Amino acid sequence: MAIHDLDMSRFLMGSEPVAIMASGSCTVSPEIAELDGPEKYDTASIMVKFANGREALIDVCRQAPYGYDQRAEVRSPDRVARS
Repeated sequence: MAIHDLDMSRFLMGSEPVAIMASGSCTVSPEIAELDGPEKYDTASIMVKFANGREALIDVCRQAPYGYDQRAEVRSPDRVARS
């Protein structure tokens, strides 16, 4: 579900992941709860630690009734960039 978000985080961080922690749930689409593996989750939170010491937080959900929603925010000690 979040493969494009993970790819974008690699691009924005300019580094490769060295550790990933994720948690998922099925709260929107009960019909997929019976599937195996990660396919049974419709909502997930992911924390990624990169080789260069940076970290990313990714929140994803299969359903956005208001349309496709993808945003990024990159912070440094003195600036914030949003897309």
